[in-house]
Amino acid sequence: MQSRPVFSIREAREDDLVDCVDLLRKFSSESGTTELLGFDEDLVFHRLQNALPSLDYFVNVLTVDDSIEGICVGFTVQALTSQTVQAAEISWYINEEHRGSSYSIRLMKKLEEWAKSRGAKCLAMISLERLNPELSEGIYEKLGYVKTETTFVKVL
Repeated sequence: MQSRPVFSIREAREDDLVDCVDLLRKFSSESGTTELLGFDEDLVFHRLQNALPSLDYFVNVLTVDDSIEGICVGFTVQALTSQTVQAAEISWYINEEHRGSSYSIRLMKKLEEWAKSRGAKCLAMISLERLNPELSEGIYEKLGYVKTETTFVKVL
């Protein structure tokens, strides 16, 4: 009899960074941002390395049977117009075979908890046009998020 997979969510560690970079490469490719901005593996590695000890960055991973299958990266910053702290997701990516699991939502909920603990008054989540926006927008709305803007990008 095959055992059930063991899922867990935890803070990323230094020894996870190669796997994290790999997940972010997949995310960048699937989302179309590689076409627009490129993907510098060394730069991503060093940015994640610098983010790990920072109180202003959130880097958590989803593991399945000790294999890293998802990542969520976020940050906090003061609003431009006030002293209010706000948080934003930079990347929330789950390998395809584990998308839709309750653990992908739990990973996002960890980001929410972290943002609250850092004093954030709001959390902005991204819905990318090339990554099933109807699904992500439905999840966000179900969890109490309100759509506030649509972003347009022009290649210069």
